[in-house]
Amino acid sequence: MKISSPKKLLIGVFLILVMTICLFICLFKRKIFIVGFGYQNDIIVVRQSKITLQTVKIDTNNVDSNRVCSFYETFSYYTFSGNVSLNIEIDSATHKLLDTVVVLTEKNERPFISFEKPTETKCKRKFFVGDESKFYIK
Repeated sequence: MKISSPKKLLIGVFLILVMTICLFICLFKRKIFIVGFGYQNDIIVVRQSKITLQTVKIDTNNVDSNRVCSFYETFSYYTFSGNVSLNIEIDSATHKLLDTVVVLTEKNERPFISFEKPTETKCKRKFFVGDESKFYIK
């Protein structure tokens, strides 16, 4: 009976360990999207535990007469524990207009964050959080 060399056995165990870790991380990966309106060159930063998940710089696509642009971005976050805290910041011309934390629970299947039109809210920026799976169109 021929025994594999320790080097081959170690490489095999290492590959199995890497595949197991990748599969474990993928189980906790969730998608979220942010939509809404903002002024040209506004920067929206979404962080989870001081790790930047997404940075959106609003460009001039879909601009209207008031210099307001629409945007849509999709990204992923991770749910290793029950609730996830996402820090959301809006920076416009080096002025921080919004700095808040959104808490998503395990019940959020397909969450989204929507920003309202800034012309309707003056200097303030308003947003709401929802779950796409909870809306039913009949």
